[in-house]
Amino acid sequence: MKPEPGVYPREKPRTTESHAEILVYESLKAHLPAGWYAWHSLRLRENDGIFGEGDFVVADPDRGLLAVEVKGGNVEQRDGRWFQNGHAMHPDPRTQGNEFVRKLISRLERDACAPSAYGVATCFPDVSFDAPPDQDDLSRTIIGKQDLPWLDERLKSLMEHALPRSRRPRGRWIDHLHKIWGETWIPKLGLGHRAHLEDTERAKLDADQVRILDMVEANSNLLVEGGAGTGKTLIAREAACRFAEKGGRVLLLCFTNALAEWLRKSIAIPNVRVAALGKLALDIKRSTGTALNEPSDKSGWDQLLLEVAADILPGIVRDWDTVLLDEAQDLSAVDWDLMGELSRDKRFWVFHDPAQHFWTDRDLPNFVIQFAQVRLPSAYRCPLPIMALANAYRDAGTLDGARDSIRSAIADGTIGIVACPSDSSAPDKIASEIGKFLSAGFKPSDIAVVSVRGQNAARNSGLTRIGAYRLVKADDPRAQNEIIDDTFLRFKGLERPAVIVTDLNLIHDRREVRMYIAITRALSALRIVAPRDAISADPILTKFSVN
Repeated sequence: MKPEPGVYPREKPRTTESHAEILVYESLKAHLPAGWYAWHSLRLRENDGIFGEGDFVVADPDRGLLAVEVKGGNVEQRDGRWFQNGHAMHPDPRTQGNEFVRKLISRLERDACAPSAYGVATCFPDVSFDAPPDQDDLSRTIIGKQDLPWLDERLKSLMEHALPRSRRPRGRWIDHLHKIWGETWIPKLGLGHRAHLEDTERAKLDADQVRILDMVEANSNLLVEGGAGTGKTLIAREAACRFAEKGGRVLLLCFTNALAEWLRKSIAIPNVRVAALGKLALDIKRSTGTALNEPSDKSGWDQLLLEVAADILPGIVRDWDTVLLDEAQDLSAVDWDLMGELSRDKRFWVFHDPAQHFWTDRDLPNFVIQFAQVRLPSAYRCPLPIMALANAYRDAGTLDGARDSIRSAIADGTIGIVACPSDSSAPDKIASEIGKFLSAGFKPSDIAVVSVRGQNAARNSGLTRIGAYRLVKADDPRAQNEIIDDTFLRFKGLERPAVIVTDLNLIHDRREVRMYIAITRALSALRIVAPRDAISADPILTKFSVN
């Protein structure tokens, strides 16, 4: 954007110890000719590392630029030598200005622009005089104290005497001067780059989590409670590695195949076995020599788990000494029957989040509730505004205190609430948001589309592409490198830097839990894409304007 004519900085000069420069700045503010520009303290750095600074650069768009060097105090010439407050000047009044203007013009020309003409002037704002110095290179190009009240006329005269004949200017030289001077810089980091930096920090347990693990490591039975983003899965993984490195054999279990796959790839220790509970039961059954396909419904899975718990496990060697269970709030009574047998006489740690308790008929069994308990207090995974939005679904009373934070996050692009004109237009909007994430520096492996409906009801169920973008399920072997499109339940325990939450219009029950789980999957950026009427019907989202 082309700068407006005037003096820069607008309010007061750049930081300086020179009272003389302040006098000149104030005079320029009061008397700069209309349509002209003036910059205080324009600084350059050349490729060779040498710096240069011009006290003031004054520009007439029609005539060219003038570098004005300011010398304060009592300035005089005696015996051909220049003195300032009685001390010999090094360098003399004109040398510094000449060196600076050469560097400035060289920089402009290197950047394919140049003024029509340029020159140098010197200002002695503390000295009044009737006649200027006789030294020829200073003749008629000196400003004194007596000129400051009439600086507009004096500058016009200086332009005529200090500048050679004009030539044709090149490029947007005033715009480029302003850019070199540097008016405004507000630190910003693109969403994609921000996510990659944050990911480095999240990969490590923070000091509090390490301290908690150190304190509880000796417990044989432990119930760990923590909200989304408090590090339950990281602590479970770290505990598995610690016990295994000390010679133990560890069984690390969870509810979904997708989380088990991620954990398996993140642990490279041979004596840690990672599995989803149902898949483990299937493997144990097959290890007896029975050819068996995966059950096709819940009743089939329940029958398998009960058979393994009651008939197979009591008769085989359970060659593990530690069992760690993540996402325990999702287990059914039949799942707990199997867990009881798997963990019998073993070290058993259970990790859960009551806020992600989706099925109302599933609860922790009494024998687990009696374990030693520890609560993880700090959520560190999600940015605070995203966590605040998620928490508003758990407790709407927290929204009033979080409104400004959420609005700021909407303004800076951390959160986006994207309205579609209709149900059928949602896929196109989702594809558009994916494109924007990729343009912001995210990779396909950073992005997930999360439906708040179950697998059979999700709008995108079964899709392999949306717009120009390939999609895979969370447990697909290619998921590590691709955009994931899955449901909030299948994506539990997982997260990605950029998450698009959708299918709000299909929610008919447990809205608060669905939204809490889906939103807390976002590590750095969140988009909620839904028809406008679905957003308006949402008691939280309707409080904020939408795109």
